[in-house]
Amino acid sequence: LVTLQNAVLTGESVWIGYIDTEGAADRRLIAPVRVEGGFVTAYDHTAEELRTYPLHRITGVAEIPAPTEGAPTPASGQGGG
Repeated sequence: LVTLQNAVLTGESVWIGYIDTEGAADRRLIAPVRVEGGFVTAYDHTAEELRTYPLHRITGVAEIPAPTEGAPTPASGQGGG
């Protein structure tokens, strides 16, 4: 919960483990905008839309590691290819 709240404050995206209504496990890349009332509202990068997730269905939260100095990032256009 703290990681989600920090992501709201910093604007960072995080990975969440999530159990959907069918009971299937999934992993989502989200940018949380609000955590309240047992739900997290976030921009879901995979679905490309704003979604609301019940906190009781979130199985884990992982911060995205900051890129190391000099390492290419996907947005930089550098890297293999």
